[in-house]
Amino acid sequence: MAPKINTKFDDLKEFARANKHWVKIGNSVFSSLSELIHKDKRNVFDYFNAVGKVGIAYLENDLDVWEYFGADWETMRYGSLNEVIFNIFGSFYPKHLISDNSGKDKIIQINAEEVSIGTIKSGDRYSGEQFYIKNPKALNKILSKIFWEYIGADQACVVGGASSTEKITFREETDEETIMTELVHICCDKITKFRAIDIPRSILFYGPPGTGKTITIKNIAKKIGLKTLRIPVSLVDKLNSNIIVDSIKLFKPDVLILDDLDRVLGPAKLLDDLETYRHYLKLILATMNNPENIDPALLRPGRFDEHIQIRNCNEEVVKQLIDYYEEVFERVKNWGVVYIKEFTNIKKALGREEAIRSLDGLQKRWETCLKDYTKDSDEPDETDDKGD
Repeated sequence: MAPKINTKFDDLKEFARANKHWVKIGNSVFSSLSELIHKDKRNVFDYFNAVGKVGIAYLENDLDVWEYFGADWETMRYGSLNEVIFNIFGSFYPKHLISDNSGKDKIIQINAEEVSIGTIKSGDRYSGEQFYIKNPKALNKILSKIFWEYIGADQACVVGGASSTEKITFREETDEETIMTELVHICCDKITKFRAIDIPRSILFYGPPGTGKTITIKNIAKKIGLKTLRIPVSLVDKLNSNIIVDSIKLFKPDVLILDDLDRVLGPAKLLDDLETYRHYLKLILATMNNPENIDPALLRPGRFDEHIQIRNCNEEVVKQLIDYYEEVFERVKNWGVVYIKEFTNIKKALGREEAIRSLDGLQKRWETCLKDYTKDSDEPDETDDKGD
């Protein structure tokens, strides 16, 4: 039961000293005054005014920031995502600063609908990287909505987090050209049918480097209208799997994209991770160069249900990429997408003659790229497609 409150200044001061946290003071005041609400409204306002003045004066002069986050707060347990979440909320909701009497340590609190998030900042750094949350059950609903507004697009990519000292963040994925090939249409049709009956799906696209595997994946997601989260190969086996799972649970992407899996150093870890990801996602799309370089256990249905080989570009796509420059079509039609795009970029920036001179060099680079690639793979469930 909350203590009785009277208008004597000394009693109010003692009350404030006995309840160091502003939230606790507020709760006690409301509880104590509730019985007066219907009796004397003017008296209620007088009480609020008196208690507020004493409480604020006390907090400003004698606040212990290290005791601020009491029993109604919980420690946030998302590891390196804690600061990411805090910064995302800080982009949409105002930050409230409360300083102690030294001015060195500050409480930063963000109130967002049903959720409050807070931390202590000592100088220019968050103290001990500790973040606190009130009503964590409501976090997912709010965060899954504002995350994509924060990114500014439906395609996000993880950046950083490769080591314990490197901070993780998220950014908008680099936009790719919209190239709706026959393969893209076929894949979209299949994926839509599986999603309609709520069956998870995982597809592996493989083929020589630079043949447009990642572009194909992004265009599939774009055509269906799916939100994607891509994990670059440099982070696939370095990020703690809990970070990826928490990102999926909190931000709720429709698709997880994993790049260049045959360059992952820890296939055993990836085996476990893939099965975990499938619990939270209905669609995983991945790329690799050569399936023969990876543990066959990774390739079975349940980890990757379908394998699609992409050797080179569809002819119509090549013509689109070179802006229907027929003079070089026969020369570049079997190149990978990135090599054709490099030719096009040179032509746009430096002119036709310089682009023509670059053909021999680009041809050699493409041939070098293919040297170690085995074209005739004995992959099961293979779809040999020249869609992209």
